[in-house]
Order: sequence, then structure tokens, then C-alpha cells
Amino acid sequence: MVNLNSIKAELQRMRCAEHNQAAKIRVAGDTLHFECCCEAFKTKLDSKLKTLMANAVKDSIDKEFKRIFK
Repeated sequence: MVNLNSIKAELQRMRCAEHNQAAKIRVAGDTLHFECCCEAFKTKLDSKLKTLMANAVKDSIDKEFKRIFK
């Protein structure tokens, strides 16, 4: 299972290069919602989110396979 709170914490550490503001991020069920100061920062967050989710899913799958095929 992917821990969205850890991904949220990672994304909240990022700041907009232009406005020096962090995004407001909330977890709602199995999705993340965020509000940003500008579209450029939102695009950057989307890109980082995709990377973090891909890594989290890969780690989750690897963990399950290790558990199953001990």
C-alpha cells in the first residue's frame, strides 16, 4: 500500500522558485489535492508526484513479492 502521507510530506518540502511559497496539500481518500501559487509550480509538483508515486508503487510491489515468495 502506498503511504500518501509520506508523499504529501515530501511535496510540502518543495517551494516555488518564483514566489517562495509551499503548496497546500491534503489527502482525501486515495488522492492528493493541492493548491499552488502558480501554474509553473503546479507543473513541477505534478512531475515530482509522478516520480514519487512510481517509486512508492514499485517499492510496494517489491515488498509484496518478497513477502509472498519467501
